[in-house]
Amino acid sequence: MLQTVYINPAKESNFAKKGEKPTITEWKGAKMIRQHSIKACVREILNDVDETGLTTISMLGREGSGKTTLAKTIGHLIHEMADEPFAIKILEKHEGILNLRNFITKLEPMNYVIVFDDSSWLTANASKQQMDEIKQTSTEIRHLPGGKDCKIILIYNYHYSKALDKYLRGTGFIFVTGVQANNEKDNLIQMFGDNYSNKISEFTKKYAYAKQKKKFIFQLGKKGYFTYNYKQPFIPLLFYDNISLRFVVSPTREWIDPICSTCENSKNEPIKSNIDLDKFAEDLDYKFGKSISRQAVRIKCFQNGVNVYPKTVKQCMQYIENYLKTKVFNLEALAVHYKFDNSPTRLDAKLPDDIKIVN
Repeated sequence: MLQTVYINPAKESNFAKKGEKPTITEWKGAKMIRQHSIKACVREILNDVDETGLTTISMLGREGSGKTTLAKTIGHLIHEMADEPFAIKILEKHEGILNLRNFITKLEPMNYVIVFDDSSWLTANASKQQMDEIKQTSTEIRHLPGGKDCKIILIYNYHYSKALDKYLRGTGFIFVTGVQANNEKDNLIQMFGDNYSNKISEFTKKYAYAKQKKKFIFQLGKKGYFTYNYKQPFIPLLFYDNISLRFVVSPTREWIDPICSTCENSKNEPIKSNIDLDKFAEDLDYKFGKSISRQAVRIKCFQNGVNVYPKTVKQCMQYIENYLKTKVFNLEALAVHYKFDNSPTRLDAKLPDDIKIVN
């Protein structure tokens, strides 16, 4: 949670005037400029996907500038901040995107953040027919079996502003992680507009300075300055939301939450658990009962894109889905008919003493 702090009482620019928010805030003990909040960017992304159902994001920057790390941070904040569950999928260049339609079709019906890591190679490796199919699938993604009635956020990581097909790089949001070459700076000015040329030049210098001096500095007011230590925990970024271009800073996902099973299961790789699963299952069964614990585990699996319900239940779910496409009825009324209780539950409420989490 962000908490307000003041870094230098001697400088008036660090204080909020009456009725205004302070310039400096603190996140988990790390000081930052309030307007640089990466969480504010994620709120914009979530607002957009709530409206449209499909949102696309570009991560643009040189090799080693932090695109993959940033994508993981954004994915984590999305599933933490959203009002409903999101599963995370991170695909390497040889996975998914060349067979995007097949990949989406096989997904369980769930909200997803899908990261296409290192998308730059597409221009050189994909045929025109493959590119046309990828673009067509991108437009139809929410009408395919795995994307129907789901919210999907696609993230494309690429190195060079023109490395990706023009249609695919026309995303709703753009993060820039690092700029070096002068021609790339010119490309960004062309992309964002001449009125942002000074900001792009400033970011180019901050990025180079951060790598060399391990810090980057922003001016506060007419005389004040604020210094970030590079990667302790923040890196500098540019963020564009098709309205304005602004500076933001981002930490790693591990700095926000060292442990996150949702994020750890984002790749198609076996995950080694750091708990005794048999003892954990016994603990669940003892505290909640086997029937409740089995239901809860099934639901959590489903929320993370793994459908472990019996075959007949899957068929019944599909039957209901097909019925909803042709008939209009109140789904809540159906729940009442089956005597399901929809009473609100405080998921953040403190557990009773007899079911505290075992470390």
